[in-house]
Amino acid sequence: MKHLLMITAIFFLICTKPALAIPINASTGVNLSNSLLIAGGGPLPLGLEVRTLDPLALELSQDSFLNSPDAVPFEDSLTVIAGLAPEVPSRFFRLDSSTRNGGTEGAVASNNHRLYQIREVDEDNTSDVSERGVWGESLSQASLTTDFHEASANAKVFNERRFSISNQNATALTFGIQGVFEMNMFAVASGINSFAESVATAGLWFTSSNVLNIQFADLAPYIFNEERIGDRATSSMTRETDVAGTGHLSMSGIARTFNSGAVDGDAVATGTMAYVLGITLQPGEEITMAHRMSYLTQAKIASEPIYVTAPGSMVCLTITVFGLGVLRLRHLS
Repeated sequence: MKHLLMITAIFFLICTKPALAIPINASTGVNLSNSLLIAGGGPLPLGLEVRTLDPLALELSQDSFLNSPDAVPFEDSLTVIAGLAPEVPSRFFRLDSSTRNGGTEGAVASNNHRLYQIREVDEDNTSDVSERGVWGESLSQASLTTDFHEASANAKVFNERRFSISNQNATALTFGIQGVFEMNMFAVASGINSFAESVATAGLWFTSSNVLNIQFADLAPYIFNEERIGDRATSSMTRETDVAGTGHLSMSGIARTFNSGAVDGDAVATGTMAYVLGITLQPGEEITMAHRMSYLTQAKIASEPIYVTAPGSMVCLTITVFGLGVLRLRHLS
């Protein structure tokens, strides 16, 4: 399959990190996942209803640029609509490249996004969502091996599914949602005027007309790692767990580096969070849960030095990521 061959070529270029002014390499990638089980994965307790509210919101975009008259553009894509089990997810693969010299240099951007959702028939004979998982990878690279040309690659994904969760019983109902966040990202800037960045946020957003009665607990120790090489490298991994206060449970990360002509840079950020939420709903109470994932990668080689202001906080990072925009596509999820 031609897109798998292209992915192999991307990883080969990423692993080849030159030390000379030419070649120049800017490469970045992100890999993240978030899976969750509602009330143990079903069938749900009597009276607990979990319904989808809107069509799946999904935006994928990727573009590449090589400022050379002999640049060859290329696009590839694969869409598989399935998603009824984790073994057979719906898949959305996109690739855009602009290369020269037989594909050995240029810019490449790709997204590989997958998701699934399981419905269970519960005790009151209704079909409710009991399990969902979303994961994806994004890669962007700009690489020069002979002559200098400006080059850039950008890829981004936004995915959201909203749910209505309600208690149809005459008494209060307590249930759990458990899941795992995993996030890995890197950025490499090797050579003059190179820049690479990956940014990602994934999580659950709860809203209600009542005060949220949601308790958070770790199922395993929260593990994260941040590594930086070079004075212009930045990496950060954070999480938000005050669900009762903010309505948010999320993990966010960034890896960024650039070379203005002095020092190469590397940045890596990784994190894993296994959690459980204890949710109590009063009789007839309904809350809304949005399951969101958003990530971007961008790489650039410029003719002038690149300077980037470090983000003031992960709040700004989250606003940036979720400001990508939403294109609602009707797909199975």
